[in-house]
Amino acid sequence: MIVVKKRLRNPTVLLGFHSPGLVGTLVVQYIGKMLKAERIGHLEADIPPVAIISKGKVEHPMRIEHVRKENIVLLSSEIPLPKRVDKQVGEEIVGWIKKCKGRMISIEGVLGPRKDVYKIEGGVRLKGEMKEMGEGLVLGITGSLLLNAKEKGVPFGCIIAETQTLLPDGRASAKVIEILNETLEIGVDIKPLLKETEAFEKKVKELMEKKPITDTISRIYG
Repeated sequence: MIVVKKRLRNPTVLLGFHSPGLVGTLVVQYIGKMLKAERIGHLEADIPPVAIISKGKVEHPMRIEHVRKENIVLLSSEIPLPKRVDKQVGEEIVGWIKKCKGRMISIEGVLGPRKDVYKIEGGVRLKGEMKEMGEGLVLGITGSLLLNAKEKGVPFGCIIAETQTLLPDGRASAKVIEILNETLEIGVDIKPLLKETEAFEKKVKELMEKKPITDTISRIYG
């Protein structure tokens, strides 16, 4: 169920759910941060109760924000949805967008070898360097969103970025933000994200180079 405290008209809704590289979540939340989005509600679903603690405050794991100037709604989830709710959640989100006379752009990460970015267009023209997804499957919540948008006549676009990790992938996310900058003319600076990504990658590399204690013990007793 969509719970919002603000009436919206003709918004562009950016959707970012849990996926490889956390691409969708990172993109939507970073844009919200940089454009100083206002929290206007949350998404309720049949999932185990989860509270996100951020800067000492309790937050809902599936938040809805609004950027007033550009009339952009940002819906992101920090937790993976159970497969059993994908169909219902997709129906409810698209039904709400249709009621607002809006359009949607869904962002997804997928494991792949080349770090390419693909696009699917259904009434929303996406600008930037991408490849057409000619053949393929889109599963889970994103698949549900696309099917419902087509059935309900809601204009949609989908950006799918390849990533080679299940960890947060700031570089893949930055590519998607550049595409959204061009498509929506929002001018979000990706330099802070890339700087954070470099620091994160350095830390991960340092941790991987350290030999685990269990490995040392096994050699001593082996």
